[in-house]
Amino acid sequence: MLKEILKHIFPDFCHGCSRIGTVLCPTCNLKLRHHFSVRELGELTVYSAMNYEDELLKALIYSYKFHRQKSLSGLLASLLHPMIEQLLAPEECVLVPVPLHPSRKRERGFNQSELLALELCRRFDFEYCPALVRAKQTRSLAKLENRAAREDEIYRAFRQVKALPKNKHVLLIDDIVTSGSTLQACLEALSWRHTRSPPLAITLAHREITKKNSTPLY
Repeated sequence: MLKEILKHIFPDFCHGCSRIGTVLCPTCNLKLRHHFSVRELGELTVYSAMNYEDELLKALIYSYKFHRQKSLSGLLASLLHPMIEQLLAPEECVLVPVPLHPSRKRERGFNQSELLALELCRRFDFEYCPALVRAKQTRSLAKLENRAAREDEIYRAFRQVKALPKNKHVLLIDDIVTSGSTLQACLEALSWRHTRSPPLAITLAHREITKKNSTPLY
């Protein structure tokens, strides 16, 4: 009952045109452009579905993470699915979300990557495995000046707490990749040699590091 009352007082609005009643109207949904990209980071290949410079996507991600609009996880997961579908069959994959440090998760109220992974599993029959925890609180990597500083900051930030299933393809799930240091640190923390192939990383968006990045969102 309370949720219904709040929905009338603070209704959903389209992030593209501000139309009341939906977080993204059909017209604006058509304006979202997939921009698949692939990056090689040592042993890790990173696939991204969209470019973070898309202003509509940027507004959706910002609301999702910083305005706590967890209901956007379904919409954002649906943007990832076409790319994953081209790579591997769901029944062959296990999804591992990039974890937040417990203090950051308490501050935000949820882990955005975890919700994306769970939504993908719910909708498309992937297996879910929260294999990693974040044991070290780190500064925002996109604010650090060079790769060496980022790698030093993220060193041993993750720890594996759950074994990966055998004979599955492992997909690391995150919302945004910027430098790639976080995803590489996750790979280093995983014991994956018994899986079907080296893990892949799947992100909703990719973003270049620039001095203008005042609000790193990953």
